Amino acid sequence: MPKKAKACTRVSGWRTAFFATTFCALSVCAGGAYAQTRQNNAVAPNATTNTPSTTTPTEHPEGATRIILLGTNGGPILSLTRHQPASLLVVGKKKYLIDAGEGVTRQLFKVGVLPQQIDDIFITHNHLDHNAGLPGLISEAWFYGRHRKLKGNLPPINLYGPAGTRQVFDGALESLGVSARIFDSGLSGGDLTMPAKMFGEHDISKNGQFFDDGTVRVTAVENTHYHFGPGSAAAKAGDKSYSYRFDTPGGPIVFTGDTGPSSGVAALVKGADVLVSEVISPKEVKTYIANYGISEADAKKLAAHMQAGHLTPEDIGRMAQDGGVKTVVLTHVVPPQQQYTNAAEFTAGVKKYFSGDVILGQDEMEYDVYAKQH
Repeated sequence: MPKKAKACTRVSGWRTAFFATTFCALSVCAGGAYAQTRQNNAVAPNATTNTPSTTTPTEHPEGATRIILLGTNGGPILSLTRHQPASLLVVGKKKYLIDAGEGVTRQLFKVGVLPQQIDDIFITHNHLDHNAGLPGLISEAWFYGRHRKLKGNLPPINLYGPAGTRQVFDGALESLGVSARIFDSGLSGGDLTMPAKMFGEHDISKNGQFFDDGTVRVTAVENTHYHFGPGSAAAKAGDKSYSYRFDTPGGPIVFTGDTGPSSGVAALVKGADVLVSEVISPKEVKTYIANYGISEADAKKLAAHMQAGHLTPEDIGRMAQDGGVKTVVLTHVVPPQQQYTNAAEFTAGVKKYFSGDVILGQDEMEYDVYAKQH
């Protein structure tokens, strides 16, 4: 049983280029964990809520590590309560974006982060619920940063992802190029930095560490979300789905992305302080598929994909316990249409095997790794 929540006060906030608005967190701390959300409903154990305030914010300690869930919906389904998958990892002054589902730019803005303030973007796989927000994000990052990039005040934003990410990236730049040309020729007289000079893209082709900026090291492992036939177009193109481990000054953090049970992912999570994992409810998925309005044959294919390519709460609990994980944060909630105010629908199966903290994520929820450790 979690300890009874007690009231405490914490000041937290973000600065934007346009607002002096600040936020004061009125928080509830339980079990030593610290997580905060701007929603006032469906608060999971160890989660707290923020309310706006004019209190002057204090900075997080240098190197402090935070996870902000921007979108926790599973699948490319529109929802009024959950956005499509995206998470922000903040390590000191560095900001790393993991996946970019539809609505990611708005969600970043809601938590006080402008798109050009992102340092690096990591796409786990190229299903559209994980990358559909990239064109808008890249466009807004260019628009807000076009003058500062020209003056060399901001480094390029780099995008990392499996094979196929370059195609998505090039398409976004090509679309943006029309507006950039018009802005540059009209309002700016030809002095703007063009989008191609403000962004970089790097395809990941194999397992292992692929990123080290002196603050975090990132390791990729191919997971079991995809199950292509050998002659399929995706197999020929080399499309893959990855899980990522971020080794930060605050400890290791693993983002599963979408995956089924996987020995590679199980090895990746060993010793992680936080496991940010996708989750499905088999019972709700069965009901969801039955009401989906598709043929029996297609329903069987979808059910098989859900079983092989995603993680149940019990799968997550066993993996986390075997890996010595400290905290599990659940996101990419499937089925996606409900708010799921009953957290036990997803957390109970994890807790059946896992003895650490379990949090059902909500959009804009923040998990403060530094506060958890102190």
